Amino acid sequence: MIRSLINIAVLLLSCSVLARGQDADVLFSRAQSLRMSNLDSSNWYATQAYRAALESKQDTIALRAQFLLGMNLQMQGSLEEAISVYKQVMASVTPGTFPEQYIQSVGRIGDCYTDLGEYDSAMFYLLQFDQLVDTHWNPHKIDAKLLLGELYRAMGRMDQSDKYKIEAIDRSK
Repeated sequence: MIRSLINIAVLLLSCSVLARGQDADVLFSRAQSLRMSNLDSSNWYATQAYRAALESKQDTIALRAQFLLGMNLQMQGSLEEAISVYKQVMASVTPGTFPEQYIQSVGRIGDCYTDLGEYDSAMFYLLQFDQLVDTHWNPHKIDAKLLLGELYRAMGRMDQSDKYKIEAIDRSK
């Protein structure tokens, strides 16, 4: 038992040492490639990519790696952890700038709060997401309306849910 624990510790340490020598971009690519097959490994590589990017002052890769970690945690159902990571993504952005990961983090926080049944918090973030998408990030305008529709559905307000889903359909045209 102790021998196997020591072997695991040595393996983890050697993986950490190997990761430090790798480029942040390579680690991030590996995290992305593992996302659909092994979330735990993807989380590990995303964390290593984030650390390597911080050390090498590659802010964009650090932001993308941290956001990927949040998405993975959300997929795993670790919603509180995902919210925490998304808030870190938001805090790491230069004030007044709105990169894709910042805007998506706002929406994903709202989505997590919807899943947690914390509807007031979900509404706060999803309304911000809708506004940010309208003013800064056009490619996924329908996402904001769909998430608001899902929030209202979860709240049992089907009239509002249908309204936002229709708006999403209209935006997709």
